[in-house]
Amino acid sequence: SDKKSQKSNKPKKKSKKKKEKLLKSKITVFVFIGIIVVFALIVFGIIKIVEYFDMMKYKKYEEKVETYGFVELYDNNRAKFSDYITKSEAIKLVLGVTFNIYDITQVYQINDTFNYENEPWVLYASEKGIIGEDEINEKNEDSKATYVDIIRYFYNAKTNILNKEVNTSENDKIKDLKKYKPDEQIAIIDMVNSGIIAQRIDRINGHNKARKAYVNEIIVNFAEKYNTITLDN
Repeated sequence: SDKKSQKSNKPKKKSKKKKEKLLKSKITVFVFIGIIVVFALIVFGIIKIVEYFDMMKYKKYEEKVETYGFVELYDNNRAKFSDYITKSEAIKLVLGVTFNIYDITQVYQINDTFNYENEPWVLYASEKGIIGEDEINEKNEDSKATYVDIIRYFYNAKTNILNKEVNTSENDKIKDLKKYKPDEQIAIIDMVNSGIIAQRIDRINGHNKARKAYVNEIIVNFAEKYNTITLDN
């Protein structure tokens, strides 16, 4: 009978060991996943902190945009550095800063009706060669502008409206220049060489959506350099 009881106890011991092993495996997996999640959150947090302090370098431009009154050209009337900007809004901003105006009728006769709010600005920009014909239309006017869009618009305003000389001397500090189209490369080089873009020149990251932090920098430096703040008529 003792032998029988010993035999019957063996499967129970094996079963118990299997359960303990399985439990340990599950605990190990959960701990491992927990470590990965915590590590990911730490990395994410560090990235966000770095981004925040990077953005804070642009805070002075936000304040100047408000001081100069250009904040009124933003559709939501705020220059918050973390906000994005739409294509048609960007055009209104470029022309508004270039002419120091807030009303397109000061330079352009418009029809009584139009398809979207910023269409008169866009039509005028197209006529002046700031953008291509139908580059911005009713279908895409509300889509987010990229940083290189903003750079190109301001460059074209500089050359086609203000008739300023360009500075396209070779600049080897711009490491990602080859990522862009020829006309975008010229615009980037000139904006950097002219000091319009000063904070971040090694990697433009121009295909990213344009945050107002970077747009504000261009607005302030452009207006101060070309004296559009006091431009009359």
